[in-house]
Amino acid sequence: MGSPPPLAGMPGFTLSDAAAVRLDAVSFFLAGFLLVAAVVMGCWNLLRQDFPRLPRLSYKRALAATALWGLVFLLALTMISGARELMTPGAWERAGWTYELTEPDRPSPDAARDRRRAGLAALYAAWRDRGTELPAEVLTIPGRAPRTYRLIEGRTAEDAGAVLAFEPDLFTADDGGAEPFVLFVGGAVHQLPRDVLETLLGEPEANAADPAFPLAADEETAE
Repeated sequence: MGSPPPLAGMPGFTLSDAAAVRLDAVSFFLAGFLLVAAVVMGCWNLLRQDFPRLPRLSYKRALAATALWGLVFLLALTMISGARELMTPGAWERAGWTYELTEPDRPSPDAARDRRRAGLAALYAAWRDRGTELPAEVLTIPGRAPRTYRLIEGRTAEDAGAVLAFEPDLFTADDGGAEPFVLFVGGAVHQLPRDVLETLLGEPEANAADPAFPLAADEETAE
């Protein structure tokens, strides 16, 4: 049979949803704590059968030992979390009861495209001033270390309109497009499809995708 309906004016006390969830969590933790203490007591007293010199462990002492070891583990985990935050500040963000890695702020495709174009422009400025003796930081693709641009050796200022350098095949649409940017002698920078670049270079794509491949200039490529 159901409970009788409450009389008018009778107060009713209920917990909010958040309080009910917290009460359930605390109750579960307390029940688990008492159960673990009982397991510790049983394991300790069972071990006394092989080591009679061990003192008998009461339930109260098992509760104290479990609480002490729990505090020790809590301190160790807190120190690990603090060290992790000190080594990588801002890399973790709270997500409920745990922490997750923060997503790095990726530039928009337009901003990524502009940065890629600027990298080749800086390469051309250094090549015009120093020739083939270029520093490693100029040849390194921004944000893609240790990947470098593919520089065609033997180019001179007289090879106007010829390909001087280009990006390897490692970009995606989020980076401003998968098509590589190509630097021409004269300073022009254009984003071209891979097949068009192969036609300009006269070299197979396997060489262009090889990280250790520096294109060598020859008469066919120069044309």
